[in-house]
Amino acid sequence: MHKSLNLEDISFINELINPPSQGEPYTSRKEEKPFLYEIVSNKTNGIDVDKWDYLARDSYYLGVQNNFDYRRSLKFARVIEVDGRKQICYRDKEVDNLYDMYQTRHCLHRRACQHRVCNAVELMITDAFVKADRMFKISETIDDMEAFTKLTDKLFDEILHSPDPELADARKILQNITQRRFYKCVGETHAEHFSEEIKMDWGMGEDNPIDHVRFYNKQRIDNAFQIRQHQVSSLLPQRFSVKWIRVYSKKTDTVILDEAKRIFNQWCIANRFPLLQVR
Repeated sequence: MHKSLNLEDISFINELINPPSQGEPYTSRKEEKPFLYEIVSNKTNGIDVDKWDYLARDSYYLGVQNNFDYRRSLKFARVIEVDGRKQICYRDKEVDNLYDMYQTRHCLHRRACQHRVCNAVELMITDAFVKADRMFKISETIDDMEAFTKLTDKLFDEILHSPDPELADARKILQNITQRRFYKCVGETHAEHFSEEIKMDWGMGEDNPIDHVRFYNKQRIDNAFQIRQHQVSSLLPQRFSVKWIRVYSKKTDTVILDEAKRIFNQWCIANRFPLLQVR
């Protein structure tokens, strides 16, 4: 028989999607089961079913090789007490498979999610929606969840096909997107200490994400331990995070683009940032 959700159940679902940070109290389930909050959105080490889902989906549709086998990880997952707190741990022989997971995530971000063309389209859609805000009140939906849920792809089409003169500027931007006339990337560089950058990492900032995972072996299945990078391979990266600065031009005129590239190159040289080839 179907059981209706009560307020505690709803709170639990919310916390599964957005778990409390470590040290914060749980409001919907008892403290003795913190491992439940590592299943959907894992803030401890980033190993969760949400990630497994989009890695499989995006890899398939983008044609990117996904070497990670989530079935193996499920088979060898076990709840063990770690420093007085129950945590989902994995068999020691799974460490290479989990490295494949983090590597696949990084690859997808580099080749798709944070690709320069993808970023350009995001900027263009943002500009179009800002110009259309007066008519559609998009900014006001921030505090109105019901209105926010109505901001679907339909809004893009409404602006694109609207004859209203007030939407002319927004409509032109969206037309450029559909005709692949994107903002042009003037240049990009690595920048470790800058306020506005694109960040690419393996899921746990500058840390090696495996340092946040605990493992067990078949001799002592209830004894959790860490596996250090040097115990796995000397070929793993020494850094797990990189920050980029990308500069885009809304103008596509060759003269303007050449001048923008020259100024950007001068700025990189003055700040001792490496000049990277935009492909």
